[in-house]
Amino acid sequence: MKLCVVVLVFGLGVAYAQSSGAPPAASSPLLSTSDDSSSLLLVPPPVSGSSYSLAFASDERSNYLKGALTFQANHDDDVLTTPSGGAVADWSYSIWPSIEINQNWPRFHWRVAYMPGFTFYQNLSSYNQQDHNLSISGEYRLSPHVTLGLRDSLQRTSNLYNQPVLGSEGTIGGAPQGPNNSIVTPVSDVLRNTAGGDLTYQYGRNDMVGLGGTVTNLHFLNASQDQGLYDAAARGGSVFYTHRFAARHYVGVSYFYQQLLTYPTGTENQTATNTVIGFYTFYPRRTLSFSIFGGPQHASTQQFGTPAVAQWSPAAGASIGWQARHTSAAVSYLYTISDGGGLIGAVHSNAGALTLRQQLSKAWSAGASGTYADNTLVENAGTALNDGGHSVGGSVWAQRTFGEHFSAQVGYSHLHQNYDNVAALATVTGRNREWMAVTYSFTRPLGR
Repeated sequence: MKLCVVVLVFGLGVAYAQSSGAPPAASSPLLSTSDDSSSLLLVPPPVSGSSYSLAFASDERSNYLKGALTFQANHDDDVLTTPSGGAVADWSYSIWPSIEINQNWPRFHWRVAYMPGFTFYQNLSSYNQQDHNLSISGEYRLSPHVTLGLRDSLQRTSNLYNQPVLGSEGTIGGAPQGPNNSIVTPVSDVLRNTAGGDLTYQYGRNDMVGLGGTVTNLHFLNASQDQGLYDAAARGGSVFYTHRFAARHYVGVSYFYQQLLTYPTGTENQTATNTVIGFYTFYPRRTLSFSIFGGPQHASTQQFGTPAVAQWSPAAGASIGWQARHTSAAVSYLYTISDGGGLIGAVHSNAGALTLRQQLSKAWSAGASGTYADNTLVENAGTALNDGGHSVGGSVWAQRTFGEHFSAQVGYSHLHQNYDNVAALATVTGRNREWMAVTYSFTRPLGR
C-alpha cells in the first residue's frame, strides 16, 4: 500500500497542475504500439507485468475522469455451506460506486481506479459486507530510452464471486509470474495485495533489457470461514533481454526468481524457484499480439521444518491479446510453479483463461469468460490436510446502453471446484449465480 500512496499523491499533484492551466500535451508515445521499426520497442507480454486491456480499440482514450454508480442484484445458490454440508442460497443487493482518473503526458502516464462495494443479503444479514478495490499504475520515461513502471492493486472482499462485471477491465496477462486466484471460497473475508515495478532500457534500435520485481500477499481474515486454507505471500524478481526483427517480431530470454511462502498454524512452508525461459511475440497489427514461451524451472521446497527437496520441471505458456474496433479478447495458458492461492504450499499450476467482448450494435454488447485451473502440490505435505484440486468456471453477460449515461446488464456464472481435503471447499462443488445490474456513469476530459 505504500506504493499506492506514493503514486496517488504524485499523480494527484500532477493532475492539479494540469487542471490549473498547464497546456495540454499531445498523445503520449509512452505506451506506443506502432509497428514502425523506428519507434520505441514494446515490452512483450511474457516479460510484462500488465494485463491485456479489454477495451474496444474505438474506446481507447486518456486524460479523463470517469465516475459510475452500479446497483446490482445477485442470486447465488451456494452463498455458504452449513456444518452438515448443505448449500445455502440467497439473494444479495449491492451498491458499487467507482471513480477512475487516467492521464497521459509525453513522459508520464498514470491511472488510478477505486471501487468500494456494499452488499446486503436478503436472508443472511449477518454476512452483509463492505468491499474495497483499488488499483494504481504509472509509467515515467526517465530518459528517451529508459522507462520506469510501478503498479499496485488492493482488494478486500467477502465474496470474490460477487464482483461486478464492468466490461473493459483486464485480468489476463501473458507472464509466467502472477498471483494464483483460482480458488474461490464461499462468503469469506479475504485481503489480496499485489505490487510490482519494472525498469526497461532500449539501448539500440531493436534491442531492450529490463528488470522487475513483484510482491503479493494473501490474507484470510476469518479463520472460522476458511478452514484448510492458509495465508500466503510471494516475492520475485526478473531480468530480460529482447530483440525485435522484421519490425513486428520479438524474441528474447528471461530469468525469474520467486520465493513462495505459506503460513500454516505455527510454521512456514517455502518454495524457491529459478526459471529461465525463451519467448517469442508477434504483432500482426498494432492491436493484436501472439506470444509463446518455455524453459526449465528448478524448485527447492521446505515444509514443516524438514530438509529441502529439489526438483526440475518445465515452465511454458502462450497468450493472445486482441483489440479491434468492436471486438476485444484475451486468451492465456500457463504451466508453472506458483503460490497455492491458499493451499498449504506451492503448486504446479496448469491454468487457462479467456475473455471475449463483442459490440453487437450501437446499444448492445455481450461478453463471455472462462477459466480452468488444476493445482497440484509441489511437495505433498505427508498429511491429509489437502492434496490440491481443480476448478472450472464460466460467465456470459449482455449489456444495453440507454443514452449517454445509463446501461443495464444481465448475466449468468457457473463455477465447479473439487478440493476434497480442504474443509472450507470440500462440499462446495458447484455454484450458480445470476445477476442484474443498472449503472449510471459519466466521463469528463482532463487538462483540456
